Amino acid sequence: MTNMQKSLLDSGLRTPDSGPRTSPCLDTVRQTIRQMHGYIPGEQPQDKRYIKLNSNENPYPPSPHVMAALQQAIGEDLRLYPDPVANRLRDQVAARYGLSRERILVGNGSDDLLTMLLRTFVGQGDRVAFPAPTYSLYDILVSMQEGEVVRVPFPTDFSLPAQLAEVEAKLTFLCHPHAPSGILPPLRQVEALAQKVRGMPERRKDPCDPCSPEYSTA
Repeated sequence: MTNMQKSLLDSGLRTPDSGPRTSPCLDTVRQTIRQMHGYIPGEQPQDKRYIKLNSNENPYPPSPHVMAALQQAIGEDLRLYPDPVANRLRDQVAARYGLSRERILVGNGSDDLLTMLLRTFVGQGDRVAFPAPTYSLYDILVSMQEGEVVRVPFPTDFSLPAQLAEVEAKLTFLCHPHAPSGILPPLRQVEALAQKVRGMPERRKDPCDPCSPEYSTA
């Protein structure tokens, strides 16, 4: 039995013969969710002998400066609810990049930000485009919103496909650097793509997903 099968058994969604288990609770799940393929994360070894670079794991321990900052942060304030909109952090990021606080959005990791974007801008039938192959979560998030996925194939050299700018999509995603190739298109190419992509007004329609830039060959 695979780890995935065991997980499904533990959750009560499948029977030991791998057949679907009917449940009145499942009947209340949206049809879109019932029909979609869930996101399958990479295998997580339990013996601690492996370092998963694709999960941003590090073979080295945290910097002493990081440990000192964490120890300093562990105090009585842990009993208090944090600022829900992270204004202090947004102010620092805004000052760094010469923007106003209102232009900065903070989330619990990139997946949370991607979810916010899809839930805010994409509804039933709206098109979402991205080069393919790429991060598999894009397909799932679009399906959850009942949007339409438009996959634009990469050329053999994994340069940005020109056809991406021709798709009239509500959102266009770009994983930068690209996963899984690690190729990092020059910023001028990304900016040129953002200018050409049709979608929402101004430049709010071309989210760039900065995944694992430390592993890029650029």
